[in-house]
Amino acid sequence: MSRAAGIRRALLWVLLASRTAQAQPQSSPFQTVIRAPRSDARPGEWTLRSEDGTSVAGGLGDPLRALDTSAAVARPALGSGAVVVWGSAPSDTRVVYMGMELPWLYHQGGLRGVLPASMLQDVTLSPAAFASDYGRAQGGLIVLSPRPIEDGLHGELAADLLDVSASLSAQLGSRLHVAFAFRYSYLDRVLAALSRPDLGDFFPLPQYVDAQLRLSVRVSDQSSLDAVVLASSDALRRARASGDASRAQSELWQQSFYRLGLAYERRGADGSRLQLVPWLGLDRTRYEASFGGTPAARDEDALLYGLRASYGAPLVRGALAASLRVGLDLLGQRSELSRSGSLSRPPREGDSAVFGQRPGFEQSADTWSVHSLDLALHTSLPLRLRRLFIEPGLRLSGTLIDASRLLPHVGAAPPIGSRELSFALEPRLLARLSLRPQLALILAAGLHHQPPAASDLSAVFGNPTLRLQRAVHGSFSFEWMLRERLQIHATAYLRVLDQQVARSPLATPALGRALTQDGSGLSYGGQLVLRVPALHISRFALAGWASYALSRSERRDAPQAAVRPFAWDQTHGLQAALQARVFGLTSSLRLRYATGLVRTPVIGSYYNAWADQYEPLLGPLYSVRLPDFVQLDLRLEYTLRLGSRLGLSVQLEIQNISNQANVEEQAYSHDFTAVEPIVGLPTVAVLGLRIAR
Repeated sequence: MSRAAGIRRALLWVLLASRTAQAQPQSSPFQTVIRAPRSDARPGEWTLRSEDGTSVAGGLGDPLRALDTSAAVARPALGSGAVVVWGSAPSDTRVVYMGMELPWLYHQGGLRGVLPASMLQDVTLSPAAFASDYGRAQGGLIVLSPRPIEDGLHGELAADLLDVSASLSAQLGSRLHVAFAFRYSYLDRVLAALSRPDLGDFFPLPQYVDAQLRLSVRVSDQSSLDAVVLASSDALRRARASGDASRAQSELWQQSFYRLGLAYERRGADGSRLQLVPWLGLDRTRYEASFGGTPAARDEDALLYGLRASYGAPLVRGALAASLRVGLDLLGQRSELSRSGSLSRPPREGDSAVFGQRPGFEQSADTWSVHSLDLALHTSLPLRLRRLFIEPGLRLSGTLIDASRLLPHVGAAPPIGSRELSFALEPRLLARLSLRPQLALILAAGLHHQPPAASDLSAVFGNPTLRLQRAVHGSFSFEWMLRERLQIHATAYLRVLDQQVARSPLATPALGRALTQDGSGLSYGGQLVLRVPALHISRFALAGWASYALSRSERRDAPQAAVRPFAWDQTHGLQAALQARVFGLTSSLRLRYATGLVRTPVIGSYYNAWADQYEPLLGPLYSVRLPDFVQLDLRLEYTLRLGSRLGLSVQLEIQNISNQANVEEQAYSHDFTAVEPIVGLPTVAVLGLRIAR
């Protein structure tokens, strides 16, 4: 058996699982097909209920995994877990849960989300031009809404070859509710027992654990207080042994985050709403690598503190309705960082490199700290006049960035820090015109800023003088309900970026200027979504949807540089799904097509005698693409009622049922004269059982 075939067979075993649970019964999967849009929904905005997300084919029962069914989200590379929204970088999209910012949405490897379905009510994606309530993101916004804790006692227990998880919620008295969830993975140990020992050379084996605790107190009939604790930890290893020590490779990624927050909410009889969310957080990331004895490492410990406060109340009622919302949004972060190794490891977007290429032998090291504080005041004035809804908004922010070192260590010179205070005025606008009950036009626009990452403020590996990056968003869409049998959403968008962080084009940059802020970018495109409501005939129901996205994302690293494709650019994306129910059997079928990701071609190689290794000769940056991606997934579920409140459900999900050999990467030989494609998963099956009450 070939090595690639052995890897595919091992992965097939990993995803073949059985699952038992006791939980709330799931809602009909047809609820996601047609839903009246909110009057304040932005173009391209998409909301998925947690219960509905578990029934989506291809999501493995995880509502966060179902996020990529949105036309606005590009398909990530296998195992990356990246969220690419309308051509923006994954780091440009913010994730918010109960007012707290989370550093990532998925565990490493992208197999699971960091929050279970039992803790989520719904997931809302705003791809661009979101409201003034949120900032610090030049990409999109993902808001995770918590699930209300229901009365009584409810629980869930699940186990498969990936992980084991459990959740429990209970009512303690008339005013107090508590919910707890836990998940622990053992994927790496299962693979070690079922597959060849060198599987980790090609497929990094994730290890993850997460836990959530939430207390909810009903203070009065109009107010409530929630306390939440979140914990998530990941580790991902990859090692390739070799008889030649100069070719041995090993990599380790570790990341974890912790959150502690309070959420107070009070609703008045006059329609007013007051929210207050103070929170604390701790983020830790570590990267270690060794390529032929050349080490590289990066560590970051960040202490975060935040406060969100908002108040909204109606001002005028009647034919002309108006309300006012005001708020405060504060986020502080104190980071301690260290890094050693090559400038090119880990690589940045836009670096001219290929998969498996060894880093350079030039070694550097730096230790630095960064304290950033962002304080914003925001307001919006929603107005409604008959069929016209307008929501102008404004966000005024001040950002303080304090870096410990302005220049690298030079002899015995004392360190000199850098401190900069920047102000940003961000207008936002949403307008919705309902020409008739079945037809609406929506326009949204806004100015957005994003502070640089603390890891980019190194005097050796980055630039301590980096400031706010900027993006202008604009989007337009129309929604048309055709005789209650077809819902059409058509959206066009444009995102213009400037003051972007990029690697210096100079062969020998000035001290403390390895990165510049001369980059710019442009993302534009559109998407078309067709949704068909459920057709009911006796015990038979049928529904479906289809979407097509045309997207183009370009970058320019310097004013004199040529325009190039973005690393996550995917020009075309197509999805279609069909859901059916007959005699208690629910089925979901999803087809997905996506343009292949861009890559830099290898046009030759040469022998580096000083380093005793072959080096590739690279062609134009991101000038070729991997083959297009095609996959068909199927999910089946049958529920047997056991009494009035108990049901037994059996689920079977089959991914890639056509056994398509999708190319995920290109692997080169040591001298770069031969190349072999690395293909994705073959046909895999997931079997599940659930007892629901």
